[in-house]
Amino acid sequence: MIINSQRTIYGLELQAELLVSGSYTPRPNTTLNEKFGVLINEPPGTDTRYGIKYLAFGTGGISKSTPATGYSFSQHSVMDASLFTHTPFIARPISNDLSGVERLRYRLMVSKVINNVTYHFYYLRVIAPTDMTTDTYNISMSSNGISNLSKLPTNISAYLNPVPRIIKDIPNNNNQYVSRVIKLNFTLTPSEMTEINNANKLLTGNTTCDNITEIGVCGGLDKVVNGITEVINSQIYFHVGVDINTAIVYDPTLGYVRAIELGGTESLYQY
Repeated sequence: MIINSQRTIYGLELQAELLVSGSYTPRPNTTLNEKFGVLINEPPGTDTRYGIKYLAFGTGGISKSTPATGYSFSQHSVMDASLFTHTPFIARPISNDLSGVERLRYRLMVSKVINNVTYHFYYLRVIAPTDMTTDTYNISMSSNGISNLSKLPTNISAYLNPVPRIIKDIPNNNNQYVSRVIKLNFTLTPSEMTEINNANKLLTGNTTCDNITEIGVCGGLDKVVNGITEVINSQIYFHVGVDINTAIVYDPTLGYVRAIELGGTESLYQY
């Protein structure tokens, strides 16, 4: 399980704008569409719902983990609007491009000529709604630093009948928190890992594929342009640090299976 992630200011801006006005327009120089030159300044179509919808993979930075837990953590800043080094999920010569059904799994298609052959590289993969679950938890920290997790109940009358809290009564070392968690599951099948390897080697000209060290959890809007479903206004909402060697098949049946936990935590004062 991957529990460490870096929220971006762009995801927070989206939340704030939707709460205030119900609409959202990304700032200049903050979208992956601008980075890759895909449908820049394209107006929305029928899809007007922003949210977590896509994954981006990258090979930049250095894979880091904490000595105590081994969990990877992101080297990205809250202002980073792209990955350090994006890598495509799949590549195809235009003479043998993805079929219409296959194309629906990917977004952000970029054309590039390599050795006089034009290829289509696909930099975003669609997240299925069934891959995400959400819940709210109580987190209590014990004196030895171990956290206890339980689902937050709301069948408590005190929530609708609050009383003023006196500042001096608030404990200095509060160890109660409430957290809203988004659990995002993703799987790379052996064939998908092979596709990433092949696309990475084709793009870089290397004989080996770099490890995946960064994931961008992205949003945006789908739009059908010339019969093809593409993404507009795509932004990274969370950066996640990982270390995935796609040249290794971890399970011959499932491939690589991981869950990313995203969310925010607020201090909870209880008496």
